[in-house]
Amino acid sequence: MPNPLVYAIQPGGKLEWYRHTGQEQGNSTWQGPKAVGTGWNGFSNVFAGGDGVIYAIQENGDLMWYRHDGRGDGGFSWAESGGKKVGAGWNGFSTVFAGGDGVIYAIEEVKIDVVTNHRSGGHLLWYRHDGWRDGSATWAGGAKRVGTNWDRFATVFSGGEGVSLTKAAQEIAQFYSDNLAVLSVGAPTEPVMRMPDGSFKQITTFGSIIKPQGEAPQLGDRFHVSVAIAAIRCFGTDDPGGTDEPFLITTVYALDPSRREDSVETRRIDNGADIGDVKAGDVFARSRQLAENMTIPGDGSIRIHVQLWDEESVGSTSNLKEATSTAAQAAIAAALTAAQPVIGGLGSIAAAASGLLDAVGDAIGEAVGDIVEDLVGDDLVDQHDFVIPTSFLHALTYGDPAALDRTSAAIPGVTFNFPDAVEDDSWLFDRGDGTYRVFFKISRV
Repeated sequence: MPNPLVYAIQPGGKLEWYRHTGQEQGNSTWQGPKAVGTGWNGFSNVFAGGDGVIYAIQENGDLMWYRHDGRGDGGFSWAESGGKKVGAGWNGFSTVFAGGDGVIYAIEEVKIDVVTNHRSGGHLLWYRHDGWRDGSATWAGGAKRVGTNWDRFATVFSGGEGVSLTKAAQEIAQFYSDNLAVLSVGAPTEPVMRMPDGSFKQITTFGSIIKPQGEAPQLGDRFHVSVAIAAIRCFGTDDPGGTDEPFLITTVYALDPSRREDSVETRRIDNGADIGDVKAGDVFARSRQLAENMTIPGDGSIRIHVQLWDEESVGSTSNLKEATSTAAQAAIAAALTAAQPVIGGLGSIAAAASGLLDAVGDAIGEAVGDIVEDLVGDDLVDQHDFVIPTSFLHALTYGDPAALDRTSAAIPGVTFNFPDAVEDDSWLFDRGDGTYRVFFKISRV
């Protein structure tokens, strides 16, 4: 094996040549130093390409090629006295190094948008300079992304003979290339956790990044969805006479401290023109919108609280929506107040408040029930707090929404996508004498 060459740049710009003749035994024996160049302190980065080739990046981003023909004995001879320009725009990288045989690796500088806190860059890019032997500006196409998050390393360098990635780094790069991962957005508040499906998640201020298989990460700091009732099926009526006059009070909500006023929406679906008389076997309330363009934190869930009532007398139903909306807003505000220490610590409100969401559902149910009973003397058939999980929102937002669609013999001709186990009796509204089932349609915006 030939004795390795080492180049060093003095502060004044002198380039010096060394040969380590004590390589085999590890002795401190050297040839040199010999001065082989001047003015080498004017580059932002200098790295060797093999066989005497040296690349240098100028402050303006130009990539220069040099070949030291005097490398055998430290002579002051070069293939081109002034070098050759073989590329431009190379000043946008934090690290650049050669992997051998014309391959050059570059790590993008990381940039963070001060307004959105969106992080970009940090990717490991692969280039191949086909003209590396003679300095011609010929390249094998453009850059290829071969890794992500390489900015987290303090130092990255070539292992020689074209090996520029350690085994561990190769495994990391392969993982991010081939698998689903959940990455962080914003200020992290907890260590990275490995999820049961093999992905990773880190609790942060603004949510998560979803990285689909074989694709670049996608920013998922907010889900935007609309919620509607696909249809309701009556299996049995509350009134002994066989005819009900049902109406619904719905509250769609999430815990999002940055969008308090948009994080809850209450609707009233009246009897009369909206629904009318209902008998066993009837399907009603088709395509009734409950919430439009709701925003949910990227690692959060959304809840739908539904109360189904059977109208017994004509009461002040026009006041129900305002009263129930006020009650829901109060429950949300109480939950956010309870979570204030987490918010102040830059926590992910959706993840930290999973228990609070349950409490909100209970509070809404109790408050709304009291209001309705006070305003009108109607029968509460039943109420449910439906939980639309993060996994569903991920599939809806980043997957094929049509793959979530399903049908049921209970509502022929109607398509729904939530819940996915509607034949389970836990979804029935049957606490009173009536028996109903609600089917939902969640759409991405």
